[in-house]
Amino acid sequence: MENLKKTVEETVEMKDVSGEQQEKQRKYGLVSILKDYLPYVLIGVLLSVGLRVVISPSVVVGESMEGSLHNGDYLLVYKLAYSDEKIPDYGDVVVLSSNEVEGEELFIKRVVGKPGDAIEIKAGELYRNGNKVKEGYEKEKMQSEDMNVSVPEGEVFLLGDNRNHSLDSRIIGSIDIEDEVIGKVVTRLKPFDQSYVKKKKKRRVQKHSFSFVYFYEKRNLLLTIVKLIGIVKRVK
Repeated sequence: MENLKKTVEETVEMKDVSGEQQEKQRKYGLVSILKDYLPYVLIGVLLSVGLRVVISPSVVVGESMEGSLHNGDYLLVYKLAYSDEKIPDYGDVVVLSSNEVEGEELFIKRVVGKPGDAIEIKAGELYRNGNKVKEGYEKEKMQSEDMNVSVPEGEVFLLGDNRNHSLDSRIIGSIDIEDEVIGKVVTRLKPFDQSYVKKKKKRRVQKHSFSFVYFYEKRNLLLTIVKLIGIVKRVK
């Protein structure tokens, strides 16, 4: 009887020791996982914060840019494109806020006039410095009142590609580059189609075709990263 009792006690002690070992192994496993993955998590957070300073993920809302960009398109906006007093180029697609519009809405438009340009709209056609502008990305012929304006220094004149359904410089005036332009659209991730850029840049795109092939192959991963970086801004 005593031998049986001793055996039972030894078995209980072995179970206690086994339980302690399992608990130690579990704690060690958690610590090991934290040591393995915590640096990557921290690096990911730092990169996300850093990227948000430079890159702004945006999604198109509405129809003002139809003809090139459409409702639901996912875009990457480069926020430092016009730093150091750089001037936007003709045809650049930019995201902006306007001091003339109440609220915190963001807009997306195309640059058609630089500082010092004389912009004229006549009979539904756009003229710049006396020359008719052949664009190729507007959705349809403009139905707008005739106007003739000069673009002030430090500002740009912007139009939506869907000219008949766009709140742009015809109504809110030219836009201050430093104070109101947030950045330049550099890539459309979804759908991965870069035809929104002006035709004059076609050769440049072909020159860097390898990069575009790489981005195309990784588009789903890039879109996921964009959603994880932070809040996707809505632009219209």
